[in-house]
Amino acid sequence: MDREQLKEEYKQHYRQLNELKKKHAMYEKKARIIKNLDEMDPSPVMERFQSALHAVKERIAMAEARLEVYLDDQDESHLFSAQASGSETNSTSARSRNIAEDEEFLSKEKAKSIVNRIRSDMGIIQRELDEKAGKLPGDKTVF
Repeated sequence: MDREQLKEEYKQHYRQLNELKKKHAMYEKKARIIKNLDEMDPSPVMERFQSALHAVKERIAMAEARLEVYLDDQDESHLFSAQASGSETNSTSARSRNIAEDEEFLSKEKAKSIVNRIRSDMGIIQRELDEKAGKLPGDKTVF
């Protein structure tokens, strides 16, 4: 029975030793990761983030400009068609044309309001991004 008891004690000791080795390896790995993070320079990461943010802003500005140009062109064509149709004398066709022009004008105004809402939403998003970026610690940041 002594031999069985010694054998069990040895197994228990061996299990504890293995657990300690695993914990030690895990702590060494954590220490290496922390050391590497401490040595990491965050400026290239932040520069890439800033350039990506700038590219997004640029694309949004381009899309807004295109939409504005399109809406302005539509407004100008609306004015030209209204001036050209002023010489007609048929009242029913003029009324139906006025109704169609009013509907078109309303749809353009709706599009303009959508553009303005998108702009305000993008402004809110930009402010949120700026706030989040401001809250990030500048000395050591990892993404």
